[in-house]
Amino acid sequence: MSEGKQTIPWYNSVWTHRREVSINHKKVAEDLKNFWVCLTREPLIEVQGLFETSLPDNGMFEAIRKGDILFTAEDGVTKLNHRYENENEEWVWVEIPELSTTRDTKFFCYYKAVGEEV
Repeated sequence: MSEGKQTIPWYNSVWTHRREVSINHKKVAEDLKNFWVCLTREPLIEVQGLFETSLPDNGMFEAIRKGDILFTAEDGVTKLNHRYENENEEWVWVEIPELSTTRDTKFFCYYKAVGEEV
């Protein structure tokens, strides 16, 4: 571990994969609270001031289709609300507690749970 680098706790050991998602603060026009962000496999799309974040697929979107997914805040353990645009679509909306115009907002996507979520 490099000096100054903090180890983020794992939400729960039943989740086998975790992906960090980062929202560039330069894309945020004003500080926002409880803002819903859409994650999709498609490229970044800006619609009516909302934006979607595209992510490369490494099994995460297959997990989204199966409902095998969980989101946490930057601390790795505080669970975030999420909902699906459509069960057949590969879009999921995540409620971000706070978006900042001065620092990037980070959160985690956990997927591919083994057994029951605890």
